[in-house]
Amino acid sequence: MEAIVLQVTIMLQPELRERVAHEAARKSRSFASQVRHFLTEGLQRVEHRNGSATALPWLADAKQRLEQMQAEHARLAKIDEADAEARAQDLKVKIHILAREIEVTELVTRPDE
Repeated sequence: MEAIVLQVTIMLQPELRERVAHEAARKSRSFASQVRHFLTEGLQRVEHRNGSATALPWLADAKQRLEQMQAEHARLAKIDEADAEARAQDLKVKIHILAREIEVTELVTRPDE
């Protein structure tokens, strides 16, 4: 069977782009390779077998963590200190990544309609 290669263009916010570039440099990967790595990690969490998704116990936990992170971000956004601003910025990136992981998981595990 011949492998099919698909090229995809994605739009990333500057903060997320910087985070991916930083992780890529830290792990000696290209930017594209780092994006593939993140995508692969997210898909491995899905436990997708033979075209049908199994129960995803981590998904409920991920949604709960996302809510907690968003609440923490809102709290930090109200504090006018450099440390809080840096933590809020880091949380913003993590929130974005986790929210996308949840979206991809729900998309991949949605039953065929």
